[in-house]
Amino acid sequence: TLADIPNPDGWDLRVEDMFVGDRLKEQTQGNTILLANPPFAKFEEWEIAKYSKLDTEIVIKNKAAEMLRLTLPELRPGSVFGVVLPQSILHGTFAADVRRFLIEKFELQEVSLFPDKVFPFSDAESALLIGRRLPEHSRRKRRVRFRRVRERQMDGFRESYKSPNVRVVEQSRFNERIRWDLRIPDLEEVW
Repeated sequence: TLADIPNPDGWDLRVEDMFVGDRLKEQTQGNTILLANPPFAKFEEWEIAKYSKLDTEIVIKNKAAEMLRLTLPELRPGSVFGVVLPQSILHGTFAADVRRFLIEKFELQEVSLFPDKVFPFSDAESALLIGRRLPEHSRRKRRVRFRRVRERQMDGFRESYKSPNVRVVEQSRFNERIRWDLRIPDLEEVW
């Protein structure tokens, strides 16, 4: 039974949990807007064991990446999304398949990077991705606004949404050659 699997944190996995079964897929189907701020944490081994007992396979151990893996394919063409994620999803090998799907099937409008402690309950560096699902076989040239907000710039950003570190790049640059990495290096033109 589920109770037989140890839980070191004292937290009980409930059947209402968003990752159980096909819940995320079902809730995404038919919707045209996906707004999310999923948990940034990794699944603990005891959680994976409990999900397995509920016939739920966890493919990616990062909860935010797993949420994207389950929801993005369910968005129909023309649907839009905005998600807050840990920055590690932009480059970590664990999320390469999710990034590839995003780059091939979606038009990314913006990738914004934020410093740690931008949210009072988290010290993780975060990213905001905004985009829309493309129609099949779209050949449109896609351009992405890439914004980096530094810690010292946060007050100004909160006041006016402006950042001095904004670049517009071709989405095609985030290709297989660079493992679908969604980062742009600082001072790229110097290197």
